Amino acid sequence: TGMNELRSRQTLLNNKIRSVSMIMRKTVLFLVALSFSAVCFPVRSEPFPLLKFQFRVTIDSKQFEFQEITGLASDLEGVKTKGGNSVVYSTIKMPGIKRYGNVTMKKGIAPNTKIIADYLNQKSGSPAKKTNITIDLLDENGKVSMTWILINAFPVKITTTDVKAKGNEIAIESIEVVHEGITQKK
Repeated sequence: TGMNELRSRQTLLNNKIRSVSMIMRKTVLFLVALSFSAVCFPVRSEPFPLLKFQFRVTIDSKQFEFQEITGLASDLEGVKTKGGNSVVYSTIKMPGIKRYGNVTMKKGIAPNTKIIADYLNQKSGSPAKKTNITIDLLDENGKVSMTWILINAFPVKITTTDVKAKGNEIAIESIEVVHEGITQKK
């Protein structure tokens, strides 16, 4: 009986050693994984980039849903000049005139949308109504994260959908506007 008791104590001790060994292995693996993730996935010091699929357009205090907006751009012309008192026999470049591209907005045609119809109904030859257009980029919660304002914008081209008997695409219309500047708010 003394031998059996000694063997059972030894088995119990071996089981405890295996258990502690297994816990130590899991702890070491966890610490290695933790240190690996800290190296491979460091904490970001800046926020993630914004997603661009959710936005809102406001024209004349009416909100519209467009599927695509392109042309939010400006460029600055570089002007070559030479100073009159310069001892260097080469030109230098100075900032010149800032230019803004046309902005194109595309949307699906729905029965109750009137923005493009309103512009189509303006009399030809009459001065175009200039208005500010606000484009809000929304975050995943629907809150405004960035805003662009097109100053004194007016339409220069309106394109309605093409129609095909064999087609099954969504009817898309677009409006192209020119403007006198873009301001951006964050």
